[in-house]
Amino acid sequence: MKKIVLGLFLILGAVSFAVPDFVNLKKIKDAGYTINKDENNHFSFSMSDQESALTIAFLKTDLDPKVFNDNVRYKFSNRIKFLTELENSKAYVTEYKTDKSYVYIIIPKNQKVKDYSTRAEYYCVDRLSKDAVDRSVDIILKEIDSSIK
Repeated sequence: MKKIVLGLFLILGAVSFAVPDFVNLKKIKDAGYTINKDENNHFSFSMSDQESALTIAFLKTDLDPKVFNDNVRYKFSNRIKFLTELENSKAYVTEYKTDKSYVYIIIPKNQKVKDYSTRAEYYCVDRLSKDAVDRSVDIILKEIDSSIK
């Protein structure tokens, strides 16, 4: 029994240690997000409902946000159709179309965490207007900021 309890504490200690130190795990969990990936160089969490989904990822890289945005664009499969690139004062936004939804990849221009790049993927059933994209970017950037200590 003692070995089981010790094993559980070791596992819990390893899990809590793996989360990057800049991530506010309590706020993420309290907001209803699910942790998707918790690795050395990639931490991501998401939330979804029937109309939309949001995934936020922190990736260890020293790339400039524009270069990071360009690299992300070329890593999607052929099943996802590139539609357009949008840009506002706060983020680079790339719009894609899948069979069932529209995908907006958002790369903030002002990366808040040193040696990490932030990427948000926003999936929605209907295509958003330019104004709706700008409003969504503002909301998503606030979500990203609230997840950082």
